[in-house]
Amino acid sequence: MKIKDFSSKSSFTLVELLIVLALISILATILVVIIKPGEILKKGRDTQRISNLNNLDKLMQLMSINDPNFNELTYASSNIVYISLQDTNSNCSSYQNELPPLPSGWSYRCSQNPQNIDGTGWIPISFNSNPLINLDKLPL
Repeated sequence: MKIKDFSSKSSFTLVELLIVLALISILATILVVIIKPGEILKKGRDTQRISNLNNLDKLMQLMSINDPNFNELTYASSNIVYISLQDTNSNCSSYQNELPPLPSGWSYRCSQNPQNIDGTGWIPISFNSNPLINLDKLPL
Protein backbone atom coordinates (compact mmCIF):
# COMPACT_ATOMS: atom_id res chain seq x y z
CA MET A 1 0.00 0.00 0.00
CA LYS A 2 1.22 3.48 -0.99
CA ILE A 3 1.16 6.40 1.41
CA LYS A 4 0.40 9.81 -0.15
CA ASP A 5 2.76 12.65 0.58
CA PHE A 6 0.65 15.80 1.12
CA SER A 7 3.66 18.01 1.77
CA SER A 8 4.44 18.28 -1.94
CA LYS A 9 0.99 19.73 -2.81
CA SER A 10 1.29 23.40 -3.88
CA SER A 11 -1.11 26.19 -2.89
CA PHE A 12 -1.25 29.97 -2.87
CA THR A 13 0.26 31.84 -0.01
CA LEU A 14 -1.38 34.79 1.65
CA VAL A 15 1.13 37.17 0.09
CA GLU A 16 0.39 35.86 -3.41
CA LEU A 17 -3.36 36.27 -2.85
CA LEU A 18 -2.87 39.84 -1.62
CA ILE A 19 -0.74 40.68 -4.65
CA VAL A 20 -3.39 39.31 -7.02
CA LEU A 21 -6.16 41.26 -5.23
CA ALA A 22 -4.07 44.44 -5.39
CA LEU A 23 -3.52 43.96 -9.13
CA ILE A 24 -7.23 43.35 -9.72
CA SER A 25 -8.15 46.49 -7.78
CA ILE A 26 -5.59 48.58 -9.70
CA LEU A 27 -6.93 47.28 -13.03
CA ALA A 28 -10.52 47.95 -11.93
CA THR A 29 -9.62 51.50 -10.92
CA ILE A 30 -7.89 52.12 -14.24
CA LEU A 31 -10.90 50.73 -16.08
CA VAL A 32 -13.30 53.02 -14.18
CA VAL A 33 -11.10 56.03 -14.90
CA ILE A 34 -10.93 55.19 -18.59
CA ILE A 35 -14.62 54.34 -19.04
CA LYS A 36 -15.94 57.24 -16.89
CA PRO A 37 -19.35 55.84 -15.97
CA GLY A 38 -20.49 59.28 -14.76
CA GLU A 39 -20.02 60.68 -18.26
CA ILE A 40 -21.97 57.78 -19.76
CA LEU A 41 -24.85 58.51 -17.38
CA LYS A 42 -24.73 62.23 -18.25
CA LYS A 43 -24.90 61.42 -21.95
CA GLY A 44 -27.86 59.14 -21.32
CA ARG A 45 -29.72 61.88 -19.43
CA ASP A 46 -28.91 64.39 -22.19
CA THR A 47 -30.22 61.99 -24.81
CA GLN A 48 -33.46 61.59 -22.82
CA ARG A 49 -33.86 65.38 -22.53
CA ILE A 50 -33.32 65.87 -26.26
CA SER A 51 -35.86 63.14 -26.97
CA ASN A 52 -38.38 64.80 -24.64
CA LEU A 53 -37.91 68.17 -26.36
CA ASN A 54 -38.32 66.56 -29.79
CA ASN A 55 -41.55 64.92 -28.61
CA LEU A 56 -42.85 68.27 -27.33
CA ASP A 57 -42.01 69.83 -30.68
CA LYS A 58 -43.94 67.08 -32.46
CA LEU A 59 -46.90 67.64 -30.15
CA MET A 60 -46.94 71.34 -31.02
CA GLN A 61 -46.71 70.49 -34.73
CA LEU A 62 -49.68 68.16 -34.29
CA MET A 63 -51.60 70.94 -32.56
CA SER A 64 -50.86 73.31 -35.45
CA ILE A 65 -52.00 70.70 -37.98
CA ASN A 66 -55.21 70.09 -36.04
CA ASP A 67 -55.87 73.81 -35.55
CA PRO A 68 -54.46 76.05 -38.32
CA ASN A 69 -54.85 79.09 -36.05
CA PHE A 70 -52.61 77.56 -33.38
CA ASN A 71 -49.44 79.51 -32.72
CA GLU A 72 -47.31 78.77 -29.67
CA LEU A 73 -46.26 82.41 -29.52
CA THR A 74 -49.82 83.42 -28.60
CA TYR A 75 -49.40 81.45 -25.35
CA ALA A 76 -45.91 82.61 -24.47
CA SER A 77 -44.80 86.10 -23.58
CA SER A 78 -41.86 87.65 -25.35
CA ASN A 79 -38.57 88.12 -23.51
CA ILE A 80 -39.37 85.33 -21.04
CA VAL A 81 -37.33 82.14 -20.66
CA TYR A 82 -39.62 79.33 -19.49
CA ILE A 83 -37.75 76.74 -17.43
CA SER A 84 -38.87 73.52 -15.81
CA LEU A 85 -37.85 74.37 -12.26
CA GLN A 86 -40.41 74.17 -9.49
CA ASP A 87 -40.77 77.41 -7.57
CA THR A 88 -43.56 79.08 -5.62
CA ASN A 89 -42.61 82.42 -7.24
CA SER A 90 -43.16 82.63 -10.97
CA ASN A 91 -39.98 84.72 -11.38
CA CYS A 92 -37.80 81.81 -10.13
CA SER A 93 -36.48 83.84 -7.19
CA SER A 94 -35.28 80.68 -5.40
CA TYR A 95 -32.88 79.96 -8.27
CA GLN A 96 -31.66 83.50 -9.13
CA ASN A 97 -28.15 82.82 -7.79
CA GLU A 98 -27.87 79.54 -9.73
CA LEU A 99 -29.23 80.67 -13.11
CA PRO A 100 -27.10 82.54 -15.64
CA PRO A 101 -27.85 86.24 -16.00
CA LEU A 102 -30.17 87.22 -18.82
CA PRO A 103 -29.93 90.25 -21.10
CA SER A 104 -31.70 93.42 -20.04
CA GLY A 105 -35.47 93.13 -20.42
CA TRP A 106 -35.53 89.33 -20.18
CA SER A 107 -36.72 87.24 -17.23
CA TYR A 108 -37.14 83.65 -16.13
CA ARG A 109 -40.50 81.98 -15.58
CA CYS A 110 -40.99 79.01 -13.24
CA SER A 111 -44.11 77.12 -12.23
CA GLN A 112 -45.37 75.81 -8.93
CA ASN A 113 -46.32 72.56 -10.72
CA PRO A 114 -44.01 72.41 -13.76
CA GLN A 115 -45.38 69.11 -15.06
CA ASN A 116 -48.97 70.36 -15.45
CA ILE A 117 -50.32 70.07 -19.00
CA ASP A 118 -53.13 72.60 -18.58
CA GLY A 119 -51.03 75.67 -19.39
CA THR A 120 -49.89 76.22 -15.81
CA GLY A 121 -46.81 74.00 -16.19
CA TRP A 122 -43.42 75.13 -17.37
CA ILE A 123 -44.77 75.41 -20.92
CA PRO A 124 -47.72 77.84 -21.03
CA ILE A 125 -49.62 75.81 -23.64
CA SER A 126 -52.74 73.85 -22.72
CA PHE A 127 -52.00 70.38 -24.08
CA ASN A 128 -55.12 68.86 -22.53
CA SER A 129 -57.43 70.99 -24.73
CA ASN A 130 -56.54 68.95 -27.81
CA PRO A 131 -58.30 65.55 -28.01
CA LEU A 132 -55.57 64.08 -30.25
CA ILE A 133 -52.85 64.55 -27.65
CA ASN A 134 -52.38 61.91 -24.98
CA LEU A 135 -49.94 63.46 -22.52
CA ASP A 136 -49.98 62.78 -18.78
CA LYS A 137 -47.38 65.32 -17.70
CA LEU A 138 -44.70 67.56 -19.11
CA PRO A 139 -41.14 66.25 -18.95
CA LEU A 140 -38.70 68.12 -16.77
